[in-house]
Amino acid sequence: MKNTSFKFLSLTIIAVILSSCATMKINYSGKKLDKVQNIVLISTMIGKIQLPLFPLIDAAAFNTKPNGIADKIMDIQKQNIDKFRETLAFSLKKNFNCNVLYANALQNATGYAEVKANYDFQNSLLINDEHYPLITLASNDINPFKFENGVVTSYFTNIANYKPAISAICKKLEADLIAFSYSNLTVVGVGAFGVVGYLRLDTYLYLFDKDGDLISDAHTWSSPISTRGKEVNDYKVQLDNLPLIMEPMMNKVVLNFQGK
Repeated sequence: MKNTSFKFLSLTIIAVILSSCATMKINYSGKKLDKVQNIVLISTMIGKIQLPLFPLIDAAAFNTKPNGIADKIMDIQKQNIDKFRETLAFSLKKNFNCNVLYANALQNATGYAEVKANYDFQNSLLINDEHYPLITLASNDINPFKFENGVVTSYFTNIANYKPAISAICKKLEADLIAFSYSNLTVVGVGAFGVVGYLRLDTYLYLFDKDGDLISDAHTWSSPISTRGKEVNDYKVQLDNLPLIMEPMMNKVVLNFQGK
């Protein structure tokens, strides 16, 4: 019985890992868009690491290890967040062949002070989690979204959550598109007894038009690596994969806009 259970568990883990080997998912509204000249990269974020829940005992055993170095994981996210913003801005500019307003240039732009005064909800970056208490935000970026307890991706399933604010921001900053990026590390499965976990980087890109409509949302992820959970460098290795996974996703996003 033990051998059968172990074999089933191993097959389940392998299935999880294989299912995570796809490269991306992209949704496009199909809404027609004039030539894009100006994109405002409003904010870039890295959220809390997503840890497994099952199998219960194995997951619990593994999760104690990243939780035990949570402060170090949060530190490397802080060290990388501005690099994430640069990578995204470069990719947007290259693939859309347009001006991308972000970081200092955005913060000095006409109308930005008013946007910041009315649409910056820093408290919505807080998470009720003793290990990972907040979403990491790029330097001096604003957060125009009212997330609840660090839940980000499902927030955009309700148009009322974002449309009024994004429409107003677009008009104030004279943007053709507003871009927002969110990333997080994910442990997609664990081995028997929680000895190892399988770690990847997930990145999401949301593009909104002048009306505040979400016209494209894309999700890409890196190939999982095995980790025992205690080595900070394993988490850094995955964070360093952002440029490798960002560019293919951005290429596909632009092809969607071109109807290809």
